[in-house]
Amino acid sequence: MPRKCYCLFYAFAILISLSGVSRSDEVVLANGDRLSGTLVRMESDVLVLRTEYAGQLKVKWSEVRGLSSDSPVWIHLEDGSRLHGNLSTNTDGALMVGAGETLPSNPLRLESIRFINPSPEASGEGVRLSGRINAGYSATSGNTRSRTAYLDTEAVARARDNRYTIGGQAKRAKDKDVETESNWRLYMKYDHFLTKKWYAYANGNFESDKFKDIRLCAVRSASVTAISLSKATRPTCRWKVE
Repeated sequence: MPRKCYCLFYAFAILISLSGVSRSDEVVLANGDRLSGTLVRMESDVLVLRTEYAGQLKVKWSEVRGLSSDSPVWIHLEDGSRLHGNLSTNTDGALMVGAGETLPSNPLRLESIRFINPSPEASGEGVRLSGRINAGYSATSGNTRSRTAYLDTEAVARARDNRYTIGGQAKRAKDKDVETESNWRLYMKYDHFLTKKWYAYANGNFESDKFKDIRLCAVRSASVTAISLSKATRPTCRWKVE
């Protein structure tokens, strides 16, 4: 009787371990290759797949011919609608979205998909903050006594359609207790992305330099810029109007 109990226990443990083996998402490429891993996201026409054998792989969306996922993902379409569910590809190469008992969606062309699991700033639901700050101080003594201090900082808030940048620099220096440099500069920039090819920006600069007799100088400018993209999404030419 104990042996039978142990056998049943081991059999149950094996079944549990087998059922716990995670299946992989799969990406089918235009050349017929299949990549397995975990689907991370697709934005900016690049699909990111996390694998155990090569880390994160980035694949051009134009090279993808099929997708399947074992876990639900968020799909954002070009028309603004959203779907949530597991992915599969039918025999015609169209994408199907469904979860559990939910009936699969109508077949979706891959070209109609704008994002998969997008980041907040890409989907327009949030912003990404980034920035930098550099500061330094140096001093020398002896025959030459000098001191120099400087500061350089910048902060950027990036949303889907807008980017806000503010930054500044400042520097002061003395040589034998005599001030030799004293200046600062503050700059701001606003970028608005009109389409995938067009964006507009406006910026302003404020600066002061004691030794260049610049007490307060303001410079403002605005521009509309277009980037023409080839099929490989590489810039081929640019236009700029100010």
